[in-house]
This record gives sequence, C-alpha cells and structure tokens, in this order.
Amino acid sequence: SFPLPLVCHFQRQQPPTMATLSTIIHEHEQEYASLELRETIHELQTQLQAALDVASGLKENNCVLKSSLEDCRASNAAQQRRNEEWRNVWKKEVDLVAKREKKLLHDEYVWDAKLAEKRLQLDEIESQLAKKKDETR
Repeated sequence: SFPLPLVCHFQRQQPPTMATLSTIIHEHEQEYASLELRETIHELQTQLQAALDVASGLKENNCVLKSSLEDCRASNAAQQRRNEEWRNVWKKEVDLVAKREKKLLHDEYVWDAKLAEKRLQLDEIESQLAKKKDETR
C-alpha cells in the first residue's frame, strides 16, 4: 500500500530526502488528479447517458403526441366535412320548405278566390230563386 520508492527507502533504511519526498508527493498528487479526472469523466458519462435516456423518452413521447395530433386533425377534418354536408342538406331542406310554403300560400289564394267566386254564384242563384219564389206567389 506504500508507494514503491518509499518502500525502497525504508528497506535500505535510509531516510528519504526532502527532494525524494517531494517527488513522491508530486507523483501521488498527479495520480490523485488523474483518478479525480477519471471519476469526473465517469460521472459526466453517466450524466450524459441519463440525459440521452431522457431525450430518447422525450423523442418517443413527441412521436406519440405527433401521431395523436395527426389523428385529431384527420378526425377534425372529417367532422368538418360532415358538418358541411349537413349544412348543405339543411339548406336544401329549408329552401324546399320555403318553396312548399310559397306554393301553399298561392294555392290558398287560388282556393280563396274560387270560394269567393262560388259564393257570389251561390248568392246569385239564391237571389234568382228568391225572385222566382216571389213571382210565383
């Protein structure tokens, strides 16, 4: 667990010099910095993978939403066509009813005129009959 240069110094039973200790410390600092960088890189890779997973999920949701939107647009277009067809049918029915009403009003006018004419004829006939009755008395 001790670094190799330090073990060698202890095995020779020579106390390490300040320069040797400084070199060993510097090497350890570099190893520690390298280890920290590797851990940081690993953490960043983990975070990147998590972000990619989230992005993938969002992309799937986006595809589902796009599909739903397309379905809604198609349904809406079909509904608008049906509404337009019903509007046209309704318009034709309204026009037809208006024509029938106009014809009925015309027929009523014609029949009223005929009825008035027949009443006049009846009145004439009744007055002629009344005259004949008076003459025969």
